[in-house]
Amino acid sequence: MTPKQLAQIRRFWGLDRPLPVQYLTWVGNLLRGDFGESIGSGGQPVGELLRDAAPNTLQLNVLALLVSVGVAIPVGLVAALLRCSRQVDELSAAWQWSHSRVWRRWPARVCPSVPSK
Repeated sequence: MTPKQLAQIRRFWGLDRPLPVQYLTWVGNLLRGDFGESIGSGGQPVGELLRDAAPNTLQLNVLALLVSVGVAIPVGLVAALLRCSRQVDELSAAWQWSHSRVWRRWPARVCPSVPSK
């Protein structure tokens, strides 16, 4: 890449301006709902990408909440009713540990292997 091409790219993306000016421009655009253009998606507006992904994200979050509550409430009730049972205490503690540790990390490992559109 020639220095002239590099200068054109910096001017196009606004990288030739001081950092505070870049930041204030970014915040101003953000407040107007202009999230910019995606470099990885061929210049498609980021706002459109977010709008397209929002329904699936919401659906996935609601499903995860229903599964979590659907398991946590019965386990909690059983643990409360059988307070003196060591096995139930260990089961509820194991569920809590696995839910708080394992389930938070698996999407980051699985999602990169899922092919995009």
